[in-house]
Amino acid sequence: MIHDESRIAALEPQDRDRLVRVRDGLDRCFAKRPTSLRAWIEGAWIFLGGPACAAAAEEIEDAAAFFDLLEEMDEGGTLDAAAFESQIEKLYANPDVLADDTIQVMSIHKAKGLQFDTVIVPGLGRKPRSDDSRLMLWLERPRFQERSDLLVAPIHATGADDDSIYSYLKGIESRKAEHEAGRMLYVAATRAMNELHLLGHTALKEKDGVLKLSLPASSSLLRRMWTVAEPLFQTAAVGIDLPPAPAELTTAREPQRRSG
Repeated sequence: MIHDESRIAALEPQDRDRLVRVRDGLDRCFAKRPTSLRAWIEGAWIFLGGPACAAAAEEIEDAAAFFDLLEEMDEGGTLDAAAFESQIEKLYANPDVLADDTIQVMSIHKAKGLQFDTVIVPGLGRKPRSDDSRLMLWLERPRFQERSDLLVAPIHATGADDDSIYSYLKGIESRKAEHEAGRMLYVAATRAMNELHLLGHTALKEKDGVLKLSLPASSSLLRRMWTVAEPLFQTAAVGIDLPPAPAELTTAREPQRRSG
């Protein structure tokens, strides 16, 4: 269509000039394709004035990150489009180096020891990332005025019965993680000097025409403060209307018969 002169002639002069410029640039790229996907696509981007569209130097760096990923996933001039799109979703824009510190985004770990006028902690209802079973677990058990004992257990082989010592150590690690989660919630809440906003979610289930709250995930931070948060969630749930029930069929369906 962009090579149809009759269509091009029907455009406004300014639009026609833009289209012809883009068409000629793409024609040049398709006529001489280099072996590298990055060189091919980045060259087209430059020819079409991509760098001139950047409002700041950080946007040029963001584009470079895209082309770096393209180069990394290039397999002899071919590309797995689905895998490439999946990796693009994991790319993040670079921070603005000229921005002030009015808003800071950081993990709870990095916020330790700092203070802010207002703190917003989102995602309290989410489950933390689960740790894969480690190849080996160990625990140092101190003794009074004696050398400490070291308890070690390897993971059981595939198909073998669970090792009781490994399960014991894994249970201790789980309890440690629970205590650490509570400590992190305390750290997050005590960073605020004036305002603290804790954001979380849990599921609603319908029973006998009534919506009821589900307990938050057992490993979530919201579960650790549920005794305080539950009344607030109960109040919010009162104003939620049940979704309308699907309409029932008023007439019975008759089976279709094949003719002939």
